[in-house]
Amino acid sequence: MKPIFTFLVVMTLTLFLSNTFAEPITFEEFMKSYQPLLDAAQGKPAKKQAEIGLKLDDVVCSADKVHMLKLSANYVACVKKSSVDKLIDRQWGITRDTTDRLSYAREWECSDRYLIITGNDKPTKSEIIKKFRMTVMDFSQEPVFWKKIFIVHDHLPIELQTNGKFTEEQKSLIIQELEKIDKVRKVQRENGACY
Repeated sequence: MKPIFTFLVVMTLTLFLSNTFAEPITFEEFMKSYQPLLDAAQGKPAKKQAEIGLKLDDVVCSADKVHMLKLSANYVACVKKSSVDKLIDRQWGITRDTTDRLSYAREWECSDRYLIITGNDKPTKSEIIKKFRMTVMDFSQEPVFWKKIFIVHDHLPIELQTNGKFTEEQKSLIIQELEKIDKVRKVQRENGACY
């Protein structure tokens, strides 16, 4: 079991790093590396599909369940249709139109790194992720909304890293909203790589 887990971690990191610094690739090139992940994830629960390395919006649910992104985490759940409205009302998560399931199209995007300066008391990762997603939801950038958000929480300042196409005005709004989180003193943004 340990060698399989190690292999999956290495494979995921390799895909992430190669995509971070690489030139854009064609659909066919992308599918050569992504198809084995799709095949390995087939028939598995949502959490296992994500662990294998599927993008959050590529996780597939059974016909009687709905694909739902948890707002406060990098987590996708397959929930009963009867529970969806209740979970949305509680701001637990959101759903997505399932007519365009797979997100293979690649566009140029730039990463941003937000440095969240706090005192010794820090907000939780889930507070930060939820505030970011609730802010981005106002921009209606659904593809960005469904991407993983990386947070380095074990040192100060806390780092939030994400990819997207945001205007300078939207980036300023993200900073303002993150600064509203209890225990956050200031937020600074640094530009990352474009790919």
